[in-house]
Formats: sequence, C-alpha cells, structure tokens
Amino acid sequence: MLKPILLSLILAASFTAQAAPVYTQTPHYDSTHKKLVISSDNNHLLPLPSPYQQQIARILILLQQKQNDVAIQELNQLVSQTQALLAKDSRRAYAAFPDTAFALLVLVDAANQHKQDAYLVAREWVLPLYLRAYAYIDKGDLKAAYTDLNAALQLAPFDPQVLNERGHYHILQKNWAAAEADFKKAQEAAKLLTSTTGGITLQGRALRGLGYIAVERQQWDAAIAWYQQALALNPQDHVAQSELAYAKRHRPQ
Repeated sequence: MLKPILLSLILAASFTAQAAPVYTQTPHYDSTHKKLVISSDNNHLLPLPSPYQQQIARILILLQQKQNDVAIQELNQLVSQTQALLAKDSRRAYAAFPDTAFALLVLVDAANQHKQDAYLVAREWVLPLYLRAYAYIDKGDLKAAYTDLNAALQLAPFDPQVLNERGHYHILQKNWAAAEADFKKAQEAAKLLTSTTGGITLQGRALRGLGYIAVERQQWDAAIAWYQQALALNPQDHVAQSELAYAKRHRPQ
C-alpha cells in the first residue's frame, strides 16, 4: 500500500538544500519569433530567493514533526508570495529540474501546448504547493491536497515527484486509470533526470505505483514485471522486493 511516505519529504529537502544556481539568462520560449533559448549549461534557471528557501527548510522540520497545521499556515503565506513574484513577469513560468533534457522537454511542451512566451524557473518554486499538498494528505484532507497538486502541475507539468504524489491520491480514490496515467508520465519524465536530481528514486516510486495498480487489478504478470523493473534500477529497493514477493505468492499457478 502506498502512503504519503517520508521519501517524498526527504527528496524535497535534498533539492532545497542544493545551492541556488547563479542566474544569468533563464531558458525561455519566444512565441513571437517561435524560438527556444536553452543552454547546455544547466545552471541558468531562475532560483527561488534565499529567504524563501530558508523558510522551506523550517517548514520541512515542521512537517517531519507532524505539525501540519502550523506548516500549512506558513505555506499559505509562501504560496501567495511566490505566485505574486512570478506574476510580475508577463511570460508564463514553468518550474523545472536543472537537467538539460528535462528543461528542454518542459519548454518544447510549453511551446506546443500554450503557444505563449514562457520561461523556466528552478524546481524549488513548486515546493510550496507540493509541500502544502503533502501536509493536507497527511491530515486526511484529500480534496485540498488534490487542488494543490493540480496547481503544482500547472507550474511544473512534468515534475515526477508531484505526478507520483497525485498518482498516490488517485490510488486512495481507487481511480486506477488516472493513477496509471500519472505514474507512467512520472516514469518517463524521471528518465531524463540524473541520479543527482533523484531520477532513479523517482522512477522507482512510479514503477512501484504501477505495480500496485496491477495487483489491485489482479494482473499478476504485469505487477511482477513492474516490480522487476524497479529492482533492475535499484536492487536494494526493499519495498519493491516485498511487493514482488507478494505478487508472486498470489499469482495463480
């Protein structure tokens, strides 16, 4: 059974702890000239201001201590502040991991889907919404969590961590088709990330989610295949090991 596990919180903490990149010229899409501007140097994403990063670090501690109500109060303010900052630019902002292939995926999709000026900001910009959704899930307020996850995916449409969390939400609702779509999208997006930005870990969670759905559908061979893929990425994935053993025990002989 998938839960709002501490793994998500640990990943968020690790991304926040990274030094903010030095901003020079952020990757962007110019809709007038239909031009993508992106560099092979992945340190050009507009960083989240340092005071907000420090506030997120404090909020992570509150969440680890299960002080969800206090964390949500701080996150309400932080969400408003970060959204107000992004609104000062007439272009549409998208949060992305620093990996060049991932950043390119986000910009190309923005150009194709929305056909408006767009620019990339560092992935940390999505954390206020993501962490508030996490706190709501931990409190059992799934409706509020779903609203925040959808808002987070407007800002970061290919973020595998947010997609995995929304997939988990759909599992709680027993909406297997929607959960499957989110986990598959998360898996593909995470393939573009390096180990430094959590690519293997995020792929593993998506694959375990797909395995769980297959178990619920009693598609035992499919479940086994998903868990085996997760273990091929990380042989030390103890959750995948346990779930694989469960699927093998229950598969009809």
